[in-house]
Amino acid sequence: MPCGKCFREAIESRGSSVSNYVDADGRKGSFQLAHRVYRRTGEACVKCGALIKRTVLAQRGTHFCAKCQK
Repeated sequence: MPCGKCFREAIESRGSSVSNYVDADGRKGSFQLAHRVYRRTGEACVKCGALIKRTVLAQRGTHFCAKCQK
């Protein structure tokens, strides 16, 4: 998805509420429903079907498809 389109969709969805995030009005966002890899470790990639993996880089967890993201 083109970067600008992704940002617009994230803003329109009020962000991603994956833990305790709420917007300025106290509402949870819904953009986490569009995540393709985040918190989907062990699930199939929506593009190629390979398993989503998770690793830690610079003390931060990151999720990725090893086939699509070489």
